[in-house]
Amino acid sequence: MASSPQNLQELLEISTPQGVNLAWVLPGDAWLASPAPPGGRLLLLASAGPGVWAGQQAHMQAEPNPLDHLTLRLLQGFNLPEQQIFYPKPVSGSQEKGLLPPPLQQLARLTGEVAPSPLGPDLHLEYGSWFGLRGLLWAKLDWPVTQAQPAWEGACASCATPCAPACPAQAVKPGQPLDWQACSLWRQQGGCPHACPARKACHKGRPYHREQEAFHAKASLSWLQSHPLPKLPGKV
Repeated sequence: MASSPQNLQELLEISTPQGVNLAWVLPGDAWLASPAPPGGRLLLLASAGPGVWAGQQAHMQAEPNPLDHLTLRLLQGFNLPEQQIFYPKPVSGSQEKGLLPPPLQQLARLTGEVAPSPLGPDLHLEYGSWFGLRGLLWAKLDWPVTQAQPAWEGACASCATPCAPACPAQAVKPGQPLDWQACSLWRQQGGCPHACPARKACHKGRPYHREQEAFHAKASLSWLQSHPLPKLPGKV
């Protein structure tokens, strides 16, 4: 068995070839509702940019939710002291009774490198919307906490927001959260099957490869179809 990583750099040396190339060390109490013991550290991991696709393809297996399973195997292999994996769960979608899902976006925003956007996905300082939060675990560690950047307000404040007119579902509106219902209904009716035009219109970051983008579009549509949104008054 490979030895456990002794610091964040060693952890990234293990994870990056498998397509998980970003990681942050957060205080153990950064997630207030965490069931973990006091102290320790939270490790938040992400995949970012088109360069991770080759490593993900090489390590994914033919199984449901292959990227979640890849990440889970990776996290289990770290074998850190007393580690507890909060995301992804061993069975996709499973959650301990009474425990809220981990607030991955809110935790990422604590780093100062991530900010909200009208696209739905947050924007990363370097990669824009072309990144995904993949894993969260707690371990009994004393690793230095990642130095938070000055709070980044995102690229949207000074942007002409070409994403809004590019959205065929009219779900993207400058300065507002994504209209998830409009987006979901549009996609379940066959719209945007392989890519998100609004996301591609954003000037921040380098887009995924076409095959990579189609993979995520298919996965997100599958999730939407299994988690239908309730209709709101005035919506059809």
